[in-house]
Amino acid sequence: MALKFGDGDPEDKPSTAVRDKLKDAGYHWNPTRKIWAHRIHDDSARQTRIDAERLFQEVRQMIRHEKSVETGVEIGPDVPF
Repeated sequence: MALKFGDGDPEDKPSTAVRDKLKDAGYHWNPTRKIWAHRIHDDSARQTRIDAERLFQEVRQMIRHEKSVETGVEIGPDVPF
């Protein structure tokens, strides 16, 4: 599972709060691919994907709040892949 911010360049680096959230969720920075990655295991693949979607929504909201961007359009937290 991977999350990428912009092109992964230093100016696209997310805030400390967002990076801490990713680390707490088990993601690590892959400097070669410029992504935040989380290994998917066969026995828990479905749950990992569900957790990743929820994390994405939380991080998206954090960034929108940090940048003071509000559109009023929200995606539900239980959206499956």
